[in-house]
Amino acid sequence: MRIELCGGMGSGKTTLALALEKKFHNYIAVLEAFSNAGFFSEFYDDIHSYAYETSITCLLYHLHRVKVFERQGMMMICDFSLEQDWAYAKNNLNSQEWQSFLFVYEEAIRQIQPPDLIVFLDCPEEVLLSRIKTRGRKYENSIDVKYIQNIISVLEGHLEICKYPVFKLNSFQYDFRNSQEISKILMELPEEYHFFH
Repeated sequence: MRIELCGGMGSGKTTLALALEKKFHNYIAVLEAFSNAGFFSEFYDDIHSYAYETSITCLLYHLHRVKVFERQGMMMICDFSLEQDWAYAKNNLNSQEWQSFLFVYEEAIRQIQPPDLIVFLDCPEEVLLSRIKTRGRKYENSIDVKYIQNIISVLEGHLEICKYPVFKLNSFQYDFRNSQEISKILMELPEEYHFFH
């Protein structure tokens, strides 16, 4: 069982994953946990110059994280999605780089089980930008609303046609740190996605 969370930077993916892990002890939150990697500073300073290696690295790192816990038979809530890696790459890479990335992506998804559910955390771009500024990661200072809008537009378009079940959640109206709010979210899920117990 694997649930992947995706959405814009600052949409609450990590907070929700940890909240669900706390509420349902049979799930483990699988976190990205490499945001301090040195190349992110260079990437956000010059996205197109460093987009290729960043896209490939993120994809392979996420693949590895899933494979480790999948082999242990763990029920996962990931604060990342390989489909979001697809969207970042599609937005950031030139046509030649994209073809190379797509080859690796297709092999990556072949090596693991498909996600049982992708939860898209929908949040206004202005709110995301405010949250990004508030969390104070220096390498994110150059991010603007247009870049966030582009990523989200590509991601939403991809999720509309992807072969996995997708649930859209308005993350702006919930406080993921509040257990009662988490219960409200779970009530929103269609019956076929009631994985939690």
